[in-house]
Amino acid sequence: MKTNYKIISTIVAVMLFLGCSKDFLDITPIGKQTTETFFASYPNIKSAMAAAYEPIQQNIMDDYKQALSSEISDEAETGGQGDWPEGNDYDRINITPTMSKLDEIYGVMYEGIVRCNVIIEKLPVLAKNNPEIKTSEINRYRGEARFMRAMYYFVLTRVFGGVQLVDKVLTSDQYVMPRSDIKKMYELMESDFKYASVTLPLEGEWPGGQADVGRATKGAAQGMLSKLLLYESSYALNYPGDARFGAVEQRWSEALAYADSVIISGKYYLVGIDGEKYSTFWTNGDKATNGFRYIFSVPGNNCPESIFSIQHSNTQTYGGTRSNKTTAVRRYFAYDAKGVLQSYDDHGWGYDIPTHFLLSKYDSSDVRIKTTFGQKGDSIYVKSNIVKINKVPVTAWFKIDPATRSTTKMSCFKYEVSPVEYNQDNGWTNGPQNMILLRMGELYLIAAEAAMHAGKSGAYGDALYYLNMVRKRARMCGDGVIPADLSAIDQDAIMDERLRELALEGERFFDLVRCKMANRFLNHYLETLPPTPVVFEEGKNDFFPLPLTQVQSSKGALTQYEGW
Repeated sequence: MKTNYKIISTIVAVMLFLGCSKDFLDITPIGKQTTETFFASYPNIKSAMAAAYEPIQQNIMDDYKQALSSEISDEAETGGQGDWPEGNDYDRINITPTMSKLDEIYGVMYEGIVRCNVIIEKLPVLAKNNPEIKTSEINRYRGEARFMRAMYYFVLTRVFGGVQLVDKVLTSDQYVMPRSDIKKMYELMESDFKYASVTLPLEGEWPGGQADVGRATKGAAQGMLSKLLLYESSYALNYPGDARFGAVEQRWSEALAYADSVIISGKYYLVGIDGEKYSTFWTNGDKATNGFRYIFSVPGNNCPESIFSIQHSNTQTYGGTRSNKTTAVRRYFAYDAKGVLQSYDDHGWGYDIPTHFLLSKYDSSDVRIKTTFGQKGDSIYVKSNIVKINKVPVTAWFKIDPATRSTTKMSCFKYEVSPVEYNQDNGWTNGPQNMILLRMGELYLIAAEAAMHAGKSGAYGDALYYLNMVRKRARMCGDGVIPADLSAIDQDAIMDERLRELALEGERFFDLVRCKMANRFLNHYLETLPPTPVVFEEGKNDFFPLPLTQVQSSKGALTQYEGW
């Protein structure tokens, strides 16, 4: 994590899984005595647990959220002036098994799984050699490792569908295995999240205090159980008899119950729902930033909206996010006192640009627009290379005009940070904004969807109540009027609200697939000149192909889904 939980190369080496993504399971065991000696030490198990978090902090997660979900969908286009060809292929749903990001995400997620498996297997050694350590503490470490293992598998199954189910430490001759169906994968994840939910502490109750902020918690495990069951229920409803999914079931009531458990805990809430304001650079340090904008700020990292987030820092070599740089507006402008343009310069990379389709889903007064979209005339706070005093770059507010460097004439503002926060001198991979994997806005929408399909109310109200709580937060962060409560609810209303609330957060493509709506929305045209047609092939493009390197190295055990 951000403080103590950092990757340590010596720990990785001892834990047996330092290597490239292509051979994540093909490990060479070290001596038994060395392994057992290492895991017999209490400080070492803490370091090993830190190493289990590291893969999810890697920059491949930025691509997972952007290229593999937002940009491949109808809410965003790749942008970036065409300087990432593979990114443009995701945008066009021109997918092949040789794409580098697919290989990378497959390997990095399994690196995390293997690390977790080693910890789970070796915890009895720690207990045996340290009888003074309470059983509850051993179980807490086991719950943390199982939570992280399930998180890695959740990413893999959303991207690839059924994958190789590895729930124990394997030697190099054991890793050749076929993919499992999704239900079997979900059974393992469900078991892991449930174990974590009864062994992990509540938010804010880790013994290390601030140093442990960001570690898995009971609420995170319950929240992920709710999301996992939402996905299983959606697959069961929309893909009956499809062999890829196995014996999935509709479990809406359980999904609702777990969502309610998180809400009832009182550890989290919809930030800004009471109109409270916060201090950020957007309001020059004054306590005037609305709650929704605050969620996506550096001061807002780990605020009560966040249920589980990837911890990022601007001081670590591999501990930051690329999103703060890659999605930043491509160009900014300097004007004189009379408003006459004097000069301009490039700023960020201009990826993940929102579409006009996405913009059309909002009421024009919805406060969430200003957090999500950068449009002509909006201000941006940058360390300028075009305005200098005594040859020293000036840090100041400038204007943007995305029309000159964006095919949609807009830019992504959800990952905007100040130049002081970003620490530009430390490299473009070191953005300090956390990447949220589950937050309260989504949890309320999960509860709404689950309640609607279950035909029952939750602990607080019916499906409309949960959905309208999200809309209430938006209007309380804005003018107090827009968006108004809805009076009716159906799947389209839920999907539209998920699109507005979770825009550019990496959910859209996976939402469309689980609800079998991708064919309806993704056969469209990109906002380019001339417009480029996009074709989504139902049954084929529901999931990405397994990386060719993995298929080839499996000796025939791994096979692609039909169409690949």
